[in-house]
Amino acid sequence: MNSKLDLKIKSAVSEKKRITYLLTALTLAIFSGLVFLLTFINNETNSREEDELNIHLPLDSLKNKKSAKIELAPAQDIEDFSYSEAKSILEVISGKKENKTFYSSRAQELLELLDGLDRTSWSDKRRAESIVERVEKFIKQINVLETEYIQNLTAAFSNRDVGAFESNLKSLKGISYDEAIYNKWTEALGKLEKIKKVSLRAVSARAVNDLKNELDALNNLKVLTTLEPEEEDRLRSLEASYRELRYNEYIKESKNYLTLKQYFSAKKATLSALALFAERKEAIALQEQIEFEMKYENFTKAVQAANKFIEDDNWLDAEEKLKSANLSFPTDDNIREKLNLSRTINRLIDELKFLIKQPMRLNDTNVREYALNLIGNNTTVFGKSNEAKKLKNDLLKLLEELKVPREINLISDGRARIEIKKVGYIEPTSNKMILLYPGSYEFVAKCKSHKDNFKKVKIPIDETKIVVRIGCGEQI
Repeated sequence: MNSKLDLKIKSAVSEKKRITYLLTALTLAIFSGLVFLLTFINNETNSREEDELNIHLPLDSLKNKKSAKIELAPAQDIEDFSYSEAKSILEVISGKKENKTFYSSRAQELLELLDGLDRTSWSDKRRAESIVERVEKFIKQINVLETEYIQNLTAAFSNRDVGAFESNLKSLKGISYDEAIYNKWTEALGKLEKIKKVSLRAVSARAVNDLKNELDALNNLKVLTTLEPEEEDRLRSLEASYRELRYNEYIKESKNYLTLKQYFSAKKATLSALALFAERKEAIALQEQIEFEMKYENFTKAVQAANKFIEDDNWLDAEEKLKSANLSFPTDDNIREKLNLSRTINRLIDELKFLIKQPMRLNDTNVREYALNLIGNNTTVFGKSNEAKKLKNDLLKLLEELKVPREINLISDGRARIEIKKVGYIEPTSNKMILLYPGSYEFVAKCKSHKDNFKKVKIPIDETKIVVRIGCGEQI
């Protein structure tokens, strides 16, 4: 019985030990599983955080300026892994210490893990392979993200989405420290902001029906970027509408100037309207009206001035004004008659003055006859001009004075026989009174054994005491 009891006790102790061993093994297994689970969760969390940074945005002229991908050949065998290449790649991604991001921190972490490996003898091959796999996976992820960010930048630029562009530009900077590429995209952001600003200005102008500002904004936008199809259509529509608006404004402006008789300003505004629509009948008719009214205004002023000059017996200036009036309206018979009269009077005045200034020519029979005919043929004209009438009277008086001979006191030496060319001879005398009409004469004194003595004498009209001295010439 005791032996049975001992067996039972031993059996119970053995069972207790087995249970203890099982519990211990189970506890170790659970602990190991928790450690593995925590490590897996941590890795998944890191991967998820990396994926969450994959935000979207656009671009334009920079779509062909993507940075070169950082690539690492997949390691078929750990011995094929390029340690130096991987390290240089991670150093580029890790960036500056004072400007850390999530990806730069991960790159720095992987860089430290690589530095911790003994490149010549990786005794822990499983650990080394794990690190190499993480490095390759990380670099591949960076390349994928960079491509996606650049695609997003391109799309955001095309969509004019400044917010998305800024977000993706920030994300791009977080995975790439290629300053040249980043600066180019920053420049693109500046251009995008200008495009957005001008685009909003066009929208605001359209909202208040401000055609001019909307048109200016769309033209500016066209300089900055390619317009959307609806913007192109709107621009064409605006150009047509604004052209019509400007045309109507020019026509209205021209009519206002015409009312104020500001003809040159009216003409300028009409020409601006015709520059927009050269064949518009309204503008052509308005231009003709301006030309007519301007000509009529000049005609009226010229006629008024001419009449005033005629009243003042200033036929010379009257003729100039009548010429101007006749050019404006050549078919006006009244103006043409006045112009012809003014020309006749001015021509008559000139001829009368010419004859009066050269009175001695009137001694010529032909000249005297011409003067008398000039007066006789213009009897009616003298009644139109006081100046012409006065000159006529002066000429008639002059003609009468020329008919009265002047007394000439001829003094000689008593030996010379004196010839007056075309008049006659005077026998030798020492002093003799003769009569001659005003004019020019040639005296010749002739003596035996002496040279002829010639002397030209002018008998003026306005002198009464005239003395002529002549005697024999030089002895031979």
